[in-house]
This record gives sequence, C-alpha cells and structure tokens, in this order.
Amino acid sequence: MDIKELIRSHSEKQVIFDLRGGWKLRLWLNADGGVEMEHFNPVSETDKRRKFFVYSTVGNPYGAGKIIQEPDLALVAPKINLPVVGALVLDQDGNIAERFSWSNLLFMKKIAADIDENNCLYLIDENGQSIFKGKLRALFLPDKNRIEGYVGIFDSVVERAEGPVRVLEMESLLLNSL
Repeated sequence: MDIKELIRSHSEKQVIFDLRGGWKLRLWLNADGGVEMEHFNPVSETDKRRKFFVYSTVGNPYGAGKIIQEPDLALVAPKINLPVVGALVLDQDGNIAERFSWSNLLFMKKIAADIDENNCLYLIDENGQSIFKGKLRALFLPDKNRIEGYVGIFDSVVERAEGPVRVLEMESLLLNSL
C-alpha cells in the first residue's frame, strides 16, 4: 500500500507510529497533497510542544521537503528575526565550551533559555536564576535548502561579539575556505 493511501484510509487522516524511547512519528497529508512528518517525543499529555523536528513539503512545487528544527522551542534573536534552535558558547580562548539545543535544556535538564534585547543568552535554572552565557556573535545554518533553524554562536567575551551578528551558511564557509 502507498503511504498516501494509508494516510487517506485512516479515520483521523493521520498515522502515528510509536517508536523506541517514547519517540513518535506522525504522518499526514498537507493541502498540496504532500506527506508531512513530525518526529517528536511528548513531554506529557498536556504539553503540546514538540521536542525535535518537522519535515514539511509545503510551498515546494517539486515536493522536496525541509526539516524545521525545534518548531515550538526556537528563540528569535531581537533585530535579526531568525529562529535560533541551539547554541555553541565560546570560552575566553575562542574554543567551544558548551553546546546545547533548547529541547535538551528544557526537557532533560529542566532549564530554560532566553535571548534578551541585547542578543545575550541566559540560562534560567529551576529557581528562576538567570545565568549569563554569552553574546550572540553569529548564526549558522547548515543548509538553507533543506533545514530551517540557526545555531547561535555566543561569545562569553562580550567585547568580541560587538558589531553586527554574522549570518553564516555552509556554502559561505566552504567558499571562504577555498
């Protein structure tokens, strides 16, 4: 049976598969007739936020899909208006000191994250205490044609992060390295 036929034949017009470790895979048809996919791990029955990603073909006339990372958890950096789905934090020497996604912080470590109006990243612990991590220096997107959601590069040395936030894509890095 074709996957589209399977979805159409289901009474709820969607199919949900239970996977290992609490993960689920939900398939449904969009208005264009394309198959949409959501891979998620529900936190609870009442929390509707999704932990991982959605695969969507909406808007692509050729049917190719795009992965939308952290669809409910992405933070938007002020003045940039792009979805930030995780962070790399640089230490005093410019090396990566910490690396995390918002879903890992929120659901596994029970910590929230926030980017303030100055593009500074704060982690908020279970007591509501804000912990400064760094200032946004750059945003990185691995593949603009296949993935939506930037990784923020935050510098713990605020002076190095002054000036405009650089927006980098894989192709920019490759061309600059040649």
